[in-house]
Amino acid sequence: TGINKMNIGYFVEIISNSHIKDIYKKQYLIFILSGLIITTFIIFGFLYIKERTYLKIISTTDYLTKLYNRSRFLDFANYEFERGKRYNSSFIILMMDIDFFKKINDTYGHNIRDNVLKSISDIISTQVRKTDVVARWGGEEFICLLPNTAITEGHIVANRIRNKIEKENFFKVGKVTISIGVTENTRECLSVEEIINNADIALYSSKQNGRNRVTIWQENTIKNMV
Repeated sequence: TGINKMNIGYFVEIISNSHIKDIYKKQYLIFILSGLIITTFIIFGFLYIKERTYLKIISTTDYLTKLYNRSRFLDFANYEFERGKRYNSSFIILMMDIDFFKKINDTYGHNIRDNVLKSISDIISTQVRKTDVVARWGGEEFICLLPNTAITEGHIVANRIRNKIEKENFFKVGKVTISIGVTENTRECLSVEEIINNADIALYSSKQNGRNRVTIWQENTIKNMV
């Protein structure tokens, strides 16, 4: 103190409290660990969803053409069949087969054969609507489901596909053609398998009558139309 007994300074004593420091350290560690746990869950969740998506894709998709496989197509077809019975709506099935495909395979080998399959699958996909379902039925066979479509419209789509493929010039192979069978769901059909079988009968008729053509199956009458 000064002469006039006035304060001229202060002494401050700071006592270190280790207990408070420990509390802050624990809270910081809890915060870090919580962040790590949340991040880990997010990463594993993302990987799980990605894996599930991948497995779903490979289980429903043809590995070569990237079209739906037979099993997935039947799922769509059965749904449309039940829907057709309930709402009396029509749909069309196109069964397609590449002409003389064995000759292509024997002459040019597997790589060229696969290129032809992929090219034709791309052509078919571009000639139908986004709501239509295209699948690889097996080997050189493709199948297409056209919901809410009448038989005359189905015939137009089938011929559009056939014409597009006929005009295409395939690498090394040159010209390739395709035969198509067309059918419509009817009240007489008791199952999807029966409808597909009708399309297959119509396809066989196309093959027997010169190939590179569209055949419509109706009731018990087969009509050849080019």
